Amino acid sequence: MSLRVCYNVIDCIGNTPIIKLSRVVPENVKAEIWAKLEFMN
Repeated sequence: MSLRVCYNVIDCIGNTPIIKLSRVVPENVKAEIWAKLEFMN
């Protein structure tokens, strides 16, 4: 197994797609929710 250096969290995700869940958070809240689609592996 080879090790890989990740310079940020996104680099560590690999090839699994992620999506932004924009309808979950109300518009007046300053937050984002992202989901990692593990079933796509």
